[in-house]
Amino acid sequence: MLSIAAGISFAKIEAALGADTPIIRAMPNTPLMLGVGATQLVRNAAASEKQLAAVRSLFDEMGVTTVFDKEDMKNAPAYIYAYADAMVQSAKKHGIDEQDALQMFCQTMIGAAKMLMHGEKTPAELIRAVCSPGGTTLAGMQVLEERDLYGMVAEACDKCTARAYELGK
Repeated sequence: MLSIAAGISFAKIEAALGADTPIIRAMPNTPLMLGVGATQLVRNAAASEKQLAAVRSLFDEMGVTTVFDKEDMKNAPAYIYAYADAMVQSAKKHGIDEQDALQMFCQTMIGAAKMLMHGEKTPAELIRAVCSPGGTTLAGMQVLEERDLYGMVAEACDKCTARAYELGK
């Protein structure tokens, strides 16, 4: 059985179908519809490596797939759309056309994603590389640090994960 139900644990599914039911849980994201998604997989004890490989090959056709050993999958979606909206709304406030702002944001994200995927530098190193001392990007990053962007993202992910576990009860 393949489950994409957020927060529905193996224990809950096994209680309904039997502990000997092979189950693979998947946490896909919506970019799968464009063939560039990311999916997390985990299997229960009854599911074989061969079954896992078959499911992985299916999701690999639609993007990248990561297999976890434990069911503690990160039930947190990417909050990139909210960040995109905030960036576009800010650009509009400064007189930039919405479509132009969105196009620039998207292209920047594509480039940033490729830099991250290239793997030569960590995200922190890439941030430092574009933050010239006394420069514009550094001024903006200081606001994000002062307002605790990292803490807000962590809290959002924690709340999302907690809600997924609530759904599984």
